[in-house]
Amino acid sequence: MDCHVHLYPHYDLGQLFKGALNRLQAITPAGSRPALALALTERASEQAFEDLCLATTNRIKRVCEDFEISIVTNDANSVVKLTEYQTDRQLWILPGCQIKTAEKLEVLALNTNSRFADGQPFMKTIDEVRESQALAVVPWSLGKWWGRRGALVRRGFVEAGTTPKYSLLSNLMAGDIAMRTFGSQGSLAANYADKDTITLAGSDPLPIAGEERFVGSYGTAFCTNSQFLSGSFDDFSNIFADPALQVQTCGARNPPMSAISRSLRLAFDKKG
Repeated sequence: MDCHVHLYPHYDLGQLFKGALNRLQAITPAGSRPALALALTERASEQAFEDLCLATTNRIKRVCEDFEISIVTNDANSVVKLTEYQTDRQLWILPGCQIKTAEKLEVLALNTNSRFADGQPFMKTIDEVRESQALAVVPWSLGKWWGRRGALVRRGFVEAGTTPKYSLLSNLMAGDIAMRTFGSQGSLAANYADKDTITLAGSDPLPIAGEERFVGSYGTAFCTNSQFLSGSFDDFSNIFADPALQVQTCGARNPPMSAISRSLRLAFDKKG
């Protein structure tokens, strides 16, 4: 599962979903056939998940040319299942949001149809997300995990680490992204958070043309007792409530020159 996905308005969603299926299959651990999924992290101004559910916009109607869109609802949330007509491959789209705190840090709430107010203190925000039974994730961002804000992020992980952890739903996790080019693959929690902090990985595409090609290139596989989860995400909340659930990072982060190039493109796009 790519655990940090935006579906920005200018993206070609049909190509994004097809490419994501290919890339998720390519990074899947050998010998496993897990369900393939994208976890949305929508900002307050974004409503792509709602658009997928309604399937009324021209943008989504074009997706329907290649995919059957189904809405699966359980006691906790609704999720979207995309089935590719040509191959019968399935891609699960989980709702979620990205919240900007008063300190200009980001907090992700994954697998939830709920929305949370921007502009609240960091500690209050992560408490509200955890209490809602969404997956609470603090994504890494260049410069934001240093200094006073870095100390606040570490405080969040440390305080979360003092509470009993029965499952991922009672945890606070670190979010790794493809553009983090510094440090070893497993160093995010070790360098910035509590050593026992779980890390969820995602592509975090930028709001510029062509970034669709990165969705599904970096993510997390979930397994129980070394068996990778397969089938569907119909009951996703119960999956994450399993105390035996383990995670494994899949795919690769960007090489330094690629990350720099993407950053420069974003900077020039904003100026233009």
